[in-house]
Amino acid sequence: QCRCESECMRCRRGWSRDTYAVTSPVHGETNKDKDTEDRDGEQNDVDKAAASTSTCARAEMTVNGEYKQGVCIVRSHATADDSPAAAKESDIFWPLPFVKKYCDIPGKAEIKSDGTIEFSHSRGRLYKPSPKSPYQPSGAYMNFAGSSVEYRGQLKFIDGAESVPRSQRDDRVNSYFYPTQIAQYGLKHYSSLKENGGEAPGRVVILEDGRGRGAHKGRWVGGGDGITYGAGVMHFKTAGGKDVISMNVAEVVLPSRLKKSRNKPHPPVLAIRAQFLTPSSITLRLKGQFFQQRGFSPTIYTMRYLFDEAPAKKRDESLWCENKEVHYAMGAGTQQGTDDAGRDHDYRGVVKTIARDLPVDLMKGLATCSNEKLKSGANNKNALLSIQVETLELRGSGQIQLLSLNHSAHEFVVLSSADWFVVHQEEDGGWPIPVRRQMMRTGLAALEPGWLSAMAQGQAMSLLVRAFHHTKKQIYLDTALRGAKPFHRSSAEGGVRAVFMDKLPWFEEYPTTPPSFVLNGFMFSMLGLHDLAAIAQEERGEGAANDARGLFQEGFASLLQLLPLYDAGFNSIYDLRHFSTGQTPNVVRAEYHVTHVNLLALFSHLFPKEERLTSVYKRWLGYQNGHRARRN
Repeated sequence: QCRCESECMRCRRGWSRDTYAVTSPVHGETNKDKDTEDRDGEQNDVDKAAASTSTCARAEMTVNGEYKQGVCIVRSHATADDSPAAAKESDIFWPLPFVKKYCDIPGKAEIKSDGTIEFSHSRGRLYKPSPKSPYQPSGAYMNFAGSSVEYRGQLKFIDGAESVPRSQRDDRVNSYFYPTQIAQYGLKHYSSLKENGGEAPGRVVILEDGRGRGAHKGRWVGGGDGITYGAGVMHFKTAGGKDVISMNVAEVVLPSRLKKSRNKPHPPVLAIRAQFLTPSSITLRLKGQFFQQRGFSPTIYTMRYLFDEAPAKKRDESLWCENKEVHYAMGAGTQQGTDDAGRDHDYRGVVKTIARDLPVDLMKGLATCSNEKLKSGANNKNALLSIQVETLELRGSGQIQLLSLNHSAHEFVVLSSADWFVVHQEEDGGWPIPVRRQMMRTGLAALEPGWLSAMAQGQAMSLLVRAFHHTKKQIYLDTALRGAKPFHRSSAEGGVRAVFMDKLPWFEEYPTTPPSFVLNGFMFSMLGLHDLAAIAQEERGEGAANDARGLFQEGFASLLQLLPLYDAGFNSIYDLRHFSTGQTPNVVRAEYHVTHVNLLALFSHLFPKEERLTSVYKRWLGYQNGHRARRN
């Protein structure tokens, strides 16, 4: 058991086997506000942007009934001035599961190998731009490089034809393309590309280079008309039925174990550049091991990528499961081009480049087989600890220029995501969201399919200007400029613009009636306008940037005026439903508060002379460290 106290928290914390306990406050403060302060106020603010944790200071632990000195930390730094009071017989211990539920405490507790008891409150990561590491519209997008977009539970899978995420919030509807998710997927990989200075380091394993040489030479076996080489490509053709051409990949010089560690390094990516002439498929036998299987032998899994084969009539047309085998339809729909015209075209007979993240595909595929939402996490039972390609099989006919295993495919993801926005933009500049959204049961009208989101528009613009900077293809900048059009139209007119008290314009993440005034979505949309104005002026001059800059200035003035309405005195507030509908304020959970703080850190960095903005940023940053507004 661990005893501790600090300026914001005086409690007893204990553990027995795998159960942790938190006691009632020693000071006799039993109201929920005190617990809320401890829950929401403690957030790691170190520059490393580590997860928010708190642990006890200079504690006494009880192990097998005997008190022992323990190592404790409060809010990631020692509190040497705090001295634990002597244990009293009257102290009452409560099981942590009870206290967590009663006081709505997030996070978890664990004992480290050195005996330190650590309490984690949030996995949010702080973002702190500085003069030495400034934010740039052509650079990394905040701290998105460290995000795990692909492993979100609501991301159903990566579409085979479009190579972007499909989402699913509700099991009652099929998966769909969600513009916000797609933009964040592209921004995450662009940020990784920038921070790494290119693709992730590591050896690229060439399985086929179209010339019949290298480590793969002589590895292909199979019947039919077999394999021939010419004009820099490998021609393959099978006779149909069970006839296959295969390679024992495990015998090619490969790392014996490609691990996913706690910080999730980029896992193996299958890269293909090929032309498929008839319905074809690539089948992989994978040896994988999940966290729940640790200590046992890895399991063999099968994944099939089908090109121009009609998908089974399952729930999702691009992903289905048969006999515990995962199938991805790579030719369902169109393969968009990356040329300046942004034209759609069927890929049959056209050289197709794809890259598939094998661990992601396997996890999402198995989730479909089991009808579960698999999430990442080092100790999550569904976390994939290792994966290795054992064999690869070809069926059908075509020409392969390149087949390889890489450590990342950041550029491919960025351009695939940007291309999606080029192809799917409506004439009015928007990217409509194809599902119904009900924010509240009463008070706010539901959003019917086809609504626009200012957050999606803004993050799409941030991605597109970066894709333009990376490639210099004008179609990306043109598309981004058109994306600002919905900011001029009211929500009732199919746009994203609301007005607070008939005076202050606001860009709605959810264009509800009455307006909901969501804060983080508004700030992300503002960042998109800022990025667009900066790149447009740099590339095409002041005239091209005027529209986006004017919208940004309107929104920035509103932000300065309305920020105090989102301050709860100990935490921040998600939206203004309490103003629009008269209902209870929607106070954010720990991860969302970190998002608010990060966005304020960015705008404070961009506009350091705005004292009103800087003061709110510092105050909200303080809420993460247990600070509260002064009481009367």
